[in-house]
Amino acid sequence: MKYFKNYNDLIFKKLNSVDGNEFLRISRIFLKVKKTNNKLIFVGNGGSAAISSHVSVDFTKVCKILLHILNFNLSREFLYFIVISLSMATLI
Repeated sequence: MKYFKNYNDLIFKKLNSVDGNEFLRISRIFLKVKKTNNKLIFVGNGGSAAISSHVSVDFTKVCKILLHILNFNLSREFLYFIVISLSMATLI
């Protein structure tokens, strides 16, 4: 039971540390993207690829925002930079 209390306390602390102004700022950016029919580009590598894929589904279903997902499984940072740069160039 102690584990759940500690976990709950941690989540509560993290949620309370969120800057409300930053949340509103990013919300306005997302609204602007939607209103101007622009798109978001989510990029993930390795485990982050799964997270970006999951979040992209939420944005598509809930926010109805057009987006592209670039997911890779690369280990070298330089190679990652080149592949991401080339991939994004084709989307812009």
